[in-house]
Amino acid sequence: GAMANKGNLTIGRSWMQESAMSPKENNMSGSLFYGAGSFVTAWHPSGIVGDFRPQGYDYGYTRYGTGDTSGIDRIDFSNDDVEASPKGYLSRAGRYQIGLSNSSYGYASGGQSTTNPETSFVDRIDYNNDNVVSLERGNLATAVYDHGAVSNNDYGYTFGGTSFGNPSISVIQRIDFGNDTATASPKSNLTSASSNTKSTGNSNYGWIGAVPQETTHVERIEYSNDTVTPLSRGKFTTKLSRHSATGNVDYGWYGGGDPSTGYGTLITRLDYANDTASATPRGSLNNGGYDKGATGNRDYGY
Repeated sequence: GAMANKGNLTIGRSWMQESAMSPKENNMSGSLFYGAGSFVTAWHPSGIVGDFRPQGYDYGYTRYGTGDTSGIDRIDFSNDDVEASPKGYLSRAGRYQIGLSNSSYGYASGGQSTTNPETSFVDRIDYNNDNVVSLERGNLATAVYDHGAVSNNDYGYTFGGTSFGNPSISVIQRIDFGNDTATASPKSNLTSASSNTKSTGNSNYGWIGAVPQETTHVERIEYSNDTVTPLSRGKFTTKLSRHSATGNVDYGWYGGGDPSTGYGTLITRLDYANDTASATPRGSLNNGGYDKGATGNRDYGY
């Protein structure tokens, strides 16, 4: 069936190509999503210790405004019919940033700014102190925008994107969350140069699609063996590009996309436990489109 419309962001936005990742999918105590051009993060702990509930459990975050901006909106999942709340700021204004996270922090990577056609900047947002300006951390090894990202509790991976006049690259870069002031490390490469790809994941693997863009191809990166080329897995039922993605510990949902493919509202579900099978069509978005951000918790995707 169709999805339900919820509350609005504080300001309308464009350039929200998005890479999504969540802690439930990553089997972490919290979960996160980011958007490029938007910056989106969300937590959904797989468990609560005593009365402790990590900041972000009930919230999603997105960069607000159009063009080069740095303001961050917070979506309250427990009260999602109301407008999002303005919070802190990224340290640098920009667009097309892509996000990653572990259970404590969110990271916004790469993107563009008025003075830079692609950047290598990485900012870190503290979920327990989300009203302040984010901290600058170590850079990506390769400046990039329109890239994708996925992570577990220890590492974040960016992949593909557009860089220095190349419309699509294949490099995979790894950020060490335990040493996040260091420059990201180049690891393996996607099977094909690609931009505008999206991903979901769990604690062991990340599923990337479509590679290259405007195809049905899905490939899987293994975090514990990240110097090898990702494996080809099942396929989407339709070609995807400039879509969005969100997931939980069992499934990844990929939705929307470039209207030139004719599938701007379609949602497709990938089963992690049976990832050599084709993804299955599910419901439809009420408001189709492309270059949108996505976030979610264990029960809902936004």
